[in-house]
Amino acid sequence: MQYNIDHCDVPQAPLFSSPAWGRKKYTENPVQFLCWKAGQCEKYEERNGAGRRKRVSLFAGVLHRVAVDMAEKQFFVTEEGLAALEKELEYLKTVRRREVAEKIKVALSFGDLSENSEYDEAKNDQAIMEARIADVEVMLKNAVVIDESELSNETVHIGSKIEVAVVTATGKKATKEYKIVGSNEADPRGGKISDESAVGKALLGAAVGQTVEVETPAGFSTYTVVTIS
Repeated sequence: MQYNIDHCDVPQAPLFSSPAWGRKKYTENPVQFLCWKAGQCEKYEERNGAGRRKRVSLFAGVLHRVAVDMAEKQFFVTEEGLAALEKELEYLKTVRRREVAEKIKVALSFGDLSENSEYDEAKNDQAIMEARIADVEVMLKNAVVIDESELSNETVHIGSKIEVAVVTATGKKATKEYKIVGSNEADPRGGKISDESAVGKALLGAAVGQTVEVETPAGFSTYTVVTIS
């Protein structure tokens, strides 16, 4: 897929579509696309004064940090997680893009873009959607698929299903079941915790019977591994 990097489609995108930005440029690298957009946003900031569109420079900085971090990061996923990412990408590129395009089209029919909140909202939706598409494509490109059938049950690792005995900082006791997953699959309410979360990090490498401490706002809670499967 080629990304058009002739303009920046962050919030208030119409302000960034000036022909003065040069000839059309294209890239097949979503990370390069995000970095390029961040640079263009910063150029807009310089041209129009630091007092205007402060959120533009903030958005540009976020884009750049996300782009750099994602370019260097491996994403550990299960087969289920990989399928979910592929499904999400297909939905965003087909259904969601059509929905947003139609929303923009309707908003344009209202005229006068200077006071058209519907258009601003639609363009914001578009920017968020395209950023998510870029994110998912990078995740898929850097995905490391975990074969759960080959996992060891001796210690906790990504893909492990565990039962833990928890004692909170206030002394409350409970037994919980978790599955350790990559950050993109995390769903705390569904019992899936990220290997990058405080609890996930603390439990990685722990064996049955081992107790780890996790710092919380209320103090330290302990997690004792009961089973690993």
